[in-house]
Amino acid sequence: AVPAASCTVTPTANGVTITGEGFTAPRKLNDGNTTQSLNIVGGSFSVSRTQKNADYTVLAGQEGQNFAFVNCKKVAGKTGGGAQGNVQGNVG
Repeated sequence: AVPAASCTVTPTANGVTITGEGFTAPRKLNDGNTTQSLNIVGGSFSVSRTQKNADYTVLAGQEGQNFAFVNCKKVAGKTGGGAQGNVQGNVG
């Protein structure tokens, strides 16, 4: 069985980081308006973009590739007010 390819969109302070794994090159990243080539290293990639609300999709760069169309899933960001609030509440 071929391992599944996946793509994740994680919010950052300045936009989003899009990471993927399980991909064969060449690949392109589409945000609904533009398409850019991805640098696939060891089946993975990571790029930063400023468009937080775009729907990102990884597209095959040539005919016959597995996972020709993979929608990127949005996940919660690593920045959260909860931990900061707890730290501030415990100080002093």
